[in-house]
This record gives sequence, structure tokens and C-alpha cells, in this order.
Amino acid sequence: MKGKPNSGQRILFLAKYLDSGGVTTHMMTLAQALQAKGWQVGLISGGTYGSHEQGVEWFEFHGIQHFRLDYNTRNPIRLLAAAVETLKVVRQFKSDLLHVHWRITSAYAQLSKIVLRVPFVTTIHLLDIGSSRAHKLFSFWGSRSIAISSECREYLITDFKIVPEKIDTIYNGADEKYFRPATSTEKLAARTKFKIQDQTIALCLVGRLEPVKGHQLLLEAVAPLVDAGHDLVLLFAGVGSLRTEIEQSVERLGLSARVHFLGHIDSREVYWASDIMALPSYKEGFPLSVVEAMLCEMACVRTNTSGANDVFGDGQSGVIVPIGDVVALRESILQLIVESPKRQRIGQTAHARALDLFTSSQMVEKTLATYRQVLKN
Repeated sequence: MKGKPNSGQRILFLAKYLDSGGVTTHMMTLAQALQAKGWQVGLISGGTYGSHEQGVEWFEFHGIQHFRLDYNTRNPIRLLAAAVETLKVVRQFKSDLLHVHWRITSAYAQLSKIVLRVPFVTTIHLLDIGSSRAHKLFSFWGSRSIAISSECREYLITDFKIVPEKIDTIYNGADEKYFRPATSTEKLAARTKFKIQDQTIALCLVGRLEPVKGHQLLLEAVAPLVDAGHDLVLLFAGVGSLRTEIEQSVERLGLSARVHFLGHIDSREVYWASDIMALPSYKEGFPLSVVEAMLCEMACVRTNTSGANDVFGDGQSGVIVPIGDVVALRESILQLIVESPKRQRIGQTAHARALDLFTSSQMVEKTLATYRQVLKN
């Protein structure tokens, strides 16, 4: 499908590759919104990484021109070739602005700024990306930097000495028209699809099947609850390298009848079918799945990774547990299971907060304000 022709400004996103994680989802949301506002959007990346449906084909289908360049290399010859090709693409696309979404691509954006005088902005999506002397030497932040959480902002200031006035904090947002509370009919249909009985409490974890997301920790937390007689099921939505290992843990813990692997699936259906959303991650930037679940009026339990306090605020909009603490995770889930009024109250408060702060429309407008400030200088 070709994007509608327009005479608006032209922007290129730069990414290391397109995986099934939040950075790619963020670019998808932002690109479509920019197109709707008359921008011409292109993307340079190393191509699709892993097996999922949000790779190169998705972007091209939605009218976003993709240029494949190998940024994921340490070979000096390939690095030089990538630099030359980046300049060619930026010139060919007639870019007005570049938006760096992976720090590794910032050197190429800096080169384009020097040679072609094309400005750029950089979004930091994750903490602990490396701040050694070598990392700092090859990190470039453009005219302005975007931090997706308070922790990311502090990280830029403390570790990279970025001037606070040049950092815009813009939270990730989800489509509030799509991610919304389910009607009773929609909820019943979703639970029927996943064969969840009326009295069963459904927990979901929407995220890549990778160690960082904490699937194993969630299994260890839930197993004793099932042993104690609680009627629970777990919905794991996502794909990743840990699938076999997680399946082995499920069997070892006697949870084979309680855990459903859904693969890459529409996450809204999963939220609508579930009662509690859990994200016991060891590391995050600003997980979009929590925002999506909040917009669907779900009670969420997550670890104290980056963005947790930004998202839940005064603590009435969700439950935060320490990273790696299986006991705290278990107790928090149990409380939400047995206290239905509290679960509903948290879900309602979370929905209101997400509408106030974490919608895609707000994210896009704030990002556009950053773009305009850069382009007018």
C-alpha cells in the first residue's frame, strides 16, 4: 500500500534493526501519525530481526520507504560503507530531519549533519546503554534529545552530561481509540476465544519471550498459588528465543494446563480476556504494554524498572514490586486475585491516568513540537 502523496516535510528514522520490541512499535505509531499530518516518512535499518509481523514488510505496506543498511557490524570496511550509503540515502530522500532511535546509528546522523547539514534528534529508549569513554566518544545526541522516562532523562544528564534544557521528556503512548475498556460482550468473546472459564482469573504477560521480561519469575510466583487451589491461567503473548526453556519450566512446575502460549497476537484481545497484567521485567525503558493494559482498564503489577513511577504516579494506578523479588510479586498478585473491588478500582484509576498522560496523540504532538523547534533553528 502506498502512502498518500504530499508536499510536507521529510523525515528519516534510523534504527539498528526492527525487532518485536517497543522501539519498533514506537516507530510504527509515530510514522503513521506523521504521515496522517502530511509528513513523508522513511526508515533506515538493518532489516527485520527475528520472526514477527512488524518488520520491513509492515513499514513498506504502510507507505514508509525502507532502506536497508548494516549498522550492526564492527568491520571497519562495512562501517565505512554504511557511512557512505547513509549519506546517499539522506540525500536521495531529501531529508529535512533525522530521528535516531538506536544510539549506534547516531554517528551516521552526526556525519549527515556535518556533510549535508541535516539536523537530527535522538530518542533514548533504554537505560544502561553503555557510558564508557568509548561509548561517549561515539554517542551523538543531535539538536535535541527525547527521554521517554524520568530515569532516561536523568541518565542523559548524569552519564552523558547533556544540558537539561536540550532534553524533552515525552512518554510513550498507545492508541486510546483502539486500546479501550472492553464491553461485556467483547470481554466474553475474548475469554471464550482463549477458553477461559467465568470463575478463572487470567493473568497476562505481553512481551518478547526473552530473559529480560521475567517470564520465569512469574511462573515461580504463580505456581504456589495454583498449588494452593487458586483457579488461574497465564497468557503469554509474544515470541522469542526463550520459548523452549519457558515450556520446560511450565512442565517442571506442573503448570502445563495453566499456561497458554499465544505467539504474536493482537494484544488488545489478550488484555480484554485477562483480569491482571503482570510485567516482572529486569530491565525496561518505558514498556508500552503496561500503557496499553491501563487504557484497557486493567490492574497491572510491574517491577520497579525505568518509568514505573512515571506510569503509576501516586501508587493508585498500579502495583510496583522490587526487581527479581518473587515473594513480593506473588503477594501482590494474590492480593489482586482475592480483592476484586481493589482490582477494579486500580483498573479504573489506571484508565483515567493513561488517558491523561499516555496516549499516542499526546506523544505525537509533543514529538512534533520537538521537531518544529529543531527545524526553526
